[in-house]
Amino acid sequence: MTASLAPELRTEFTALARLSLPIALAQLGTVAMGLVDTAMLGRISTHELAGAAIGRSLLFAMTAIPIGISGALEPLASQAVGASEPGRAFSALVAGVRAIALTTPVALAFAFAVTFALPYFGIESALVPVIRANMLGGALGVPAFALFLAAKSFLQAHGRTRPALVAMVVANVVNVVACVLLVLGDEGLAAVHLPRLGLRSLGALGAGLATSVAYAVLAAVMLAAALRLRGPVPGEPVRVREVLRLSLPMGLQLLAEIGVFSLAALFAGRLGADVVSAHQVAMGLASFTFMGGLGVASGTAVRVGQAVGAGSSPRRAGVAGILMGTMVMCSGAFVFTVAPEPLVRLFTNDE
Repeated sequence: MTASLAPELRTEFTALARLSLPIALAQLGTVAMGLVDTAMLGRISTHELAGAAIGRSLLFAMTAIPIGISGALEPLASQAVGASEPGRAFSALVAGVRAIALTTPVALAFAFAVTFALPYFGIESALVPVIRANMLGGALGVPAFALFLAAKSFLQAHGRTRPALVAMVVANVVNVVACVLLVLGDEGLAAVHLPRLGLRSLGALGAGLATSVAYAVLAAVMLAAALRLRGPVPGEPVRVREVLRLSLPMGLQLLAEIGVFSLAALFAGRLGADVVSAHQVAMGLASFTFMGGLGVASGTAVRVGQAVGAGSSPRRAGVAGILMGTMVMCSGAFVFTVAPEPLVRLFTNDE
């Protein structure tokens, strides 16, 4: 590295860190909601936790296409902002919302269809109703989460990361309350010294419903923030087919990546509820650290897109993103290596 390049790279590191930190915190907030569900279900039974683990894995894997649409919005919106065309950036968001509305029903139908094949994977039949109950509760959260990601990509392109942090804080509070009421019921209220309301524990179904409610809050806050940045309609607005052309390869790549983990959850399910429950705790913690790297990746995509839109080289932003992402993920690996047991005991005392 030349002496002249080093200061430029340090400047890029600083800009990337300022952009990526709030993005990463918002990403961590999404995983934190799942960890709360896991911790509460872990104190009910391994049966409910196992069903929720497989249900959540199937939903997430089969909805990779609508979730991948947000990835297509990152270059479209950031390049439009870099070229001083805010109206085109907003039209990309509108096209993304329409694309989500088109793809989500198909993805959900396919996800539920897969549950009929679960016994052939060796999943015990008693778990299948619990898996479907969790998926039913969480179904409305799928389009809401995709809308949240789309609005977040649009706002990030404008350098606006605060709305995602505000939305995540509010949604996490809502999720904790919803989990206490729906997952634990009266037992959860008694644990925090509140009067009983005659609520029974809904277990995995309650966890799915709580997730849907929290994601709906996320989507509402972010879309409201995005509407405030609405620009004039461009002469050639972004079309749905343009978003799908970019998002389908991204969604399929995401499906391949998530599908590996979902397949691992199914194989763990063949070994019984205890094993798949332990697998869920481990993967939840791993996902938590991954959100830091994903935040850096999103920040890098914005910096690269802005550079392309402005007609300058994106190489420096790309190199800085690779280096920073590597450092973040190595930090997570170090914590897992030196302190695994205290982390696991946050979720269960079952030896």
